[in-house]
Amino acid sequence: MTKQKKIEKELQQQKDFLNTLLETIANPIFYKDADGKYTGCNRAFEEFSGLPRSQIIGKTVFDMGPEYLAGQYYKKDKELFTNPGKQRYEWKVMRTDGALRDVIFDKATLHDETGSVTGLVGVISDITERKHAETLILDLSQRLIQAQESERKMISCELHDSIAQNLSTLKLYFSRLFESRLSSEPGVERLTADVSTLIDQTITIVRNLAYSLRPAGLDHLGLLHVLETYCEELTEKNDIIVEFQATGIHESTLNSDIRINLYRLVIEGLNNIRKHAAASKATVKLVGAHPDIVLRIEDNGCGFDIEKWEDSNASEKRMGLRSMKERVSLLQGRMAIRSNPGQGTDIFIKLPLKDKLQWIENTAF
Repeated sequence: MTKQKKIEKELQQQKDFLNTLLETIANPIFYKDADGKYTGCNRAFEEFSGLPRSQIIGKTVFDMGPEYLAGQYYKKDKELFTNPGKQRYEWKVMRTDGALRDVIFDKATLHDETGSVTGLVGVISDITERKHAETLILDLSQRLIQAQESERKMISCELHDSIAQNLSTLKLYFSRLFESRLSSEPGVERLTADVSTLIDQTITIVRNLAYSLRPAGLDHLGLLHVLETYCEELTEKNDIIVEFQATGIHESTLNSDIRINLYRLVIEGLNNIRKHAAASKATVKLVGAHPDIVLRIEDNGCGFDIEKWEDSNASEKRMGLRSMKERVSLLQGRMAIRSNPGQGTDIFIKLPLKDKLQWIENTAF
């Protein structure tokens, strides 16, 4: 009897310790049996749910919220019971006070001495503030991109409409000046040709710069026409064949932000191929896959070791790929690179055309 009491005392001490530990943990914690009924929770869960423990224990999610929402929680629990182990997922919940919270659920099955599932334990991590901060940073970054594009557009228009036009007028004035006043002097004809050539070169540089800042036809002729033209010109001016393919793309579904960012990604990708890949052929594929748009840039060049590139210093080559990754990330997209030395490079980019719908849960946990 003395030994039994000692064991009972030790078990009670362990139970008290665990209870104290659970009550001390700031994260909401709950327990459920195999039927989905709450068998316990800590104080943090009471505070998070806005319900006292007496209204939680013995209840199911169907007793604590609308049936159509409770069904979603029950489905996740069922998945865990069917495949015992651990479960982790991000969710949105609305507490009884109406506050919408972003959370992460970490759950694990409980087992008896025979290994049978007896229930589950769950921990809630409130990541609302983190998500809010991420959203703010993303919004500010996107606004920065928009501001940069707006500035580029203004400079491009100024270069094309003012400086290039003034240079053309200057060329005409020089020609008239030489013809009318200096035609009798030796060497004037050669000087006139040299000045005219220099001005022509300057006009070309200015117009190319204006085009690189903001292609004039992007807003009027559309993204597909501009990219196709660019690929054709790149083929004509370089020792590389660049093919452009587009499928399922409707210009009407592309807003100005998507158009200019896709344009920047393609240009950056092709410039990187031209400078570093030593390729003889490249392909640009643009595919509409609602609600996303997929961009693929491939080449048959020298390729590179991706692991070494990822570990390399930012000051090294292929900064273009890094800037592409940053732009895709700001657009809430996904970018993957596949390459090996001597086997070319394949860049895969998926961008959302619109925000994807997310569950907004209510009251049940």
